[in-house]
Amino acid sequence: MGSLLTTYEWKTPCSGYKPESIGNFHIVRRTIPSGTALGVDAMSIDAVVFRKPTDCIMLREGKKDGIDVGSLWMSDTPKEYYMAWELVVRARGDVLVGGLGLGLLVHLLRLRKDIGRITVIEKSSEVVQMVSKYMPSDVEIICDDFVYQMQILSEKGIKFDTVIADMWKTGEEKDVVEDCKAIVDDCYPNAVKLFWALQEEIDNDNAKLGLFNMDEKEREMFQKTAMRVMMES
Repeated sequence: MGSLLTTYEWKTPCSGYKPESIGNFHIVRRTIPSGTALGVDAMSIDAVVFRKPTDCIMLREGKKDGIDVGSLWMSDTPKEYYMAWELVVRARGDVLVGGLGLGLLVHLLRLRKDIGRITVIEKSSEVVQMVSKYMPSDVEIICDDFVYQMQILSEKGIKFDTVIADMWKTGEEKDVVEDCKAIVDDCYPNAVKLFWALQEEIDNDNAKLGLFNMDEKEREMFQKTAMRVMMES
């Protein structure tokens, strides 16, 4: 069962970013009005209510102003912040990240002292130019296509314990996402593999598969336990 959080001040590692435009990309600062409730649906949090006007940072492509969702690459709003944490807590060892965005995921990974080398692959040189100056100095950023460069790194024998891919699943991109997942599996079969915005769907599919693989007695016990938890929540 989720929860409703209230905040009078929202600060993230991206809060200090300066508004900037390079080419077709823009870092912008937007004020969220007092009383606004933003859905989260991550880390057992349903929504966050802002009690005071609060600034958030956004990375946009194309349209600098307005509310066009299609031009929004990333933000540091509560939803994306807590979604990032859901991936960060599952990472281990040396980490390969596909997609830089605002670098929020990288900042949170670096807060974990047990995380080793962090390598980020970002295809947009404009995004790299704007965001790289805010990244921890020990983070390597490679400007290239994620799938192509990941295969190069794998062929060179460079090992990663975790691979995190920033992918959104839409109708036209479904095949691309599936292909990317297959290549990650091929390059780093033993790594923890996490997919931004798709992880819940993947976890649910794996849970269903695990249920199907149970014998009849195990399945009955699982279903009784799940029903009891639902009744008690």
